[in-house]
Amino acid sequence: MQAAFNFLLLLPFGVYLRYFFQKKRYWKMAFGLGFVLSLFYEITQITGIYGIYNCAYRILDVDDLILNSTGALFGFLVAPVILALFPSRKSLLAKSEKMRESHFVPPLSQLVAITIDYLLIKVSWILIVRLFPTNGFLAFTYTTFGFIILYFLVPLIWNGKTIGTNIMRFKLIKSGGEPPSWQSLLKRFFALYLPWTVSWSLNLFNSIQLDMDSNLYPYHVWTTVAIFAFLVIMWIVLFIHVMFILISRGKRNFYFDYVADLVPRRK
Repeated sequence: MQAAFNFLLLLPFGVYLRYFFQKKRYWKMAFGLGFVLSLFYEITQITGIYGIYNCAYRILDVDDLILNSTGALFGFLVAPVILALFPSRKSLLAKSEKMRESHFVPPLSQLVAITIDYLLIKVSWILIVRLFPTNGFLAFTYTTFGFIILYFLVPLIWNGKTIGTNIMRFKLIKSGGEPPSWQSLLKRFFALYLPWTVSWSLNLFNSIQLDMDSNLYPYHVWTTVAIFAFLVIMWIVLFIHVMFILISRGKRNFYFDYVADLVPRRK
C-alpha cells in the first residue's frame, strides 16, 4: 500500500506538466521535476522541516524518490487519456475570447450613446426656450447642469448606465470588472465637458461688442483668434481620434473612457 500510494502521489503533478508542456518530448523534464519535488519532500522529512523540530521524524527513502518520480512520469505519459475528460487549454482560450467578444460594444454604439445623452440636454433646452425668456449665460448654466446630471450623477446612481448607454444596451465598468467609482465618472464627465466648454467660450468672446478705439479691442481680437485656432486643432485631433477608434474596431477606448479607466460592456 505504501509503495502504491508513493507511486500515485505525484501522478497528478505529471498530468499537470503534460497539460503545461503539451508535447510528449518533454518527458525527461517531467521525470526530473518529479524527482526534484520528491527530493524536496524527503529532505523536508529528514531535516525535521529544516530545523523547526529538533530531530528528523522520517527518514530519506530512496525507494520513495524512485516511486514518486516514476509516478510523475507515468502521469505525464497517460495525461492525454485523463485530459480528454476536461476542456483543453486551447478550447478554454477560445471560449474566453468568445465571451470577450460577446461583451464587446462597437465604438459606433458608444458614440450614439454619448450623442443621445447630449441631445436630451439640447432638446430639453429648446422646450424651455419656448416657455421662458433666456440668455446665453442661462443656456450655459443649464447645459452645464445637464452634463453633470446625465454624464455624472445618472451613471453614479444607475450603476454605470446613462440613458444613452441603456438605450444602446451596455454599461460602464472599471477595467477590473467592478462598478465605476465616483472619481472615474468625474474624470469622464470632465473629459466630455471640457471640449464643449472651450467651444462655448468662443461664442462668449464673439458676443462681446467693443469699439475699435478701445484699448481692449486688440486683446479681444487676439484672444478670439487664439481660442478659434485652439478649437480648430482640438476638433481635428478629436476627429482623427474618433476615426482611428472606428477603423481599429474598438481595440482601444475613446479618450473619455481611457482617462477614467472605464470600459463599456454589454449588460
